[in-house]
Amino acid sequence: MKIGPLRGAGLTLRFDWNTNSDVGYISRMLVAGPTLINTSVLLLRESNAPSGAFPPISAVRGRYTYKAHPMLSADWGIVLSPLLSLDGYANFIANKGRDEVDNATGAETTIDLQLMFDVGAMAGGRKKIIAVHDECAEIISGVGTRAGFGCLIPTGRR
Repeated sequence: MKIGPLRGAGLTLRFDWNTNSDVGYISRMLVAGPTLINTSVLLLRESNAPSGAFPPISAVRGRYTYKAHPMLSADWGIVLSPLLSLDGYANFIANKGRDEVDNATGAETTIDLQLMFDVGAMAGGRKKIIAVHDECAEIISGVGTRAGFGCLIPTGRR
């Protein structure tokens, strides 16, 4: 979208309706905010319906809604050569206030990097049709857990 002399501007609206039926957290989230040059400042409204057999989660009944909180989100695709690019995204989420058992939450950070090699173009085909990549991820949750940075962390997209 173009607004006056500004290109790459838009509005992000998303609703995440998680329907997991397993033990754990069934989250729902409303996301809204402006997007400018692959960067968004978003407002998140998140709720969870935790379930589990052990305290303190076993005492939680119903759905819990966190306070509205901001997120800075950015994504990129940096061309390193005609066949190689560095793609990725980063999300920085502010704390959500108190959780369902009255513990303070912390900020969350997710950084995901992908080194993409365009094998389709290398083989003489069209660009950006077939690519192989290695992916690295760093995830720091709001409760202080950390999945260390590394390319061997499974991200579900390999």
